[in-house]
Amino acid sequence: MAIRKIMRQKTCPVKKYAWYLEHTQNGLPHIHFIYETATGGRIHKRVFQRIWKIWDESQAVGAGHRGGYHRECHSDEEYMKYISKDKGRCEVQWS
Repeated sequence: MAIRKIMRQKTCPVKKYAWYLEHTQNGLPHIHFIYETATGGRIHKRVFQRIWKIWDESQAVGAGHRGGYHRECHSDEEYMKYISKDKGRCEVQWS
């Protein structure tokens, strides 16, 4: 699964993360995730593109992008509640 590879890559080391797999009403899978890098910045776009072939920050879809970065979250706690609401397949390394 691409999200696991991204969270374990070494170019922009990730200190902590959480991801949850959801399905739309039409059955399409999508992943919500949150992470913190060792430097406090974001994982580089080129890292995402190398591992996650559908990553495209230039194609707007809904409130975000096709396989792309949305924005910094303002409350880790609130975002964690949001992404975990469906209790689906997940991996959480957040403390």
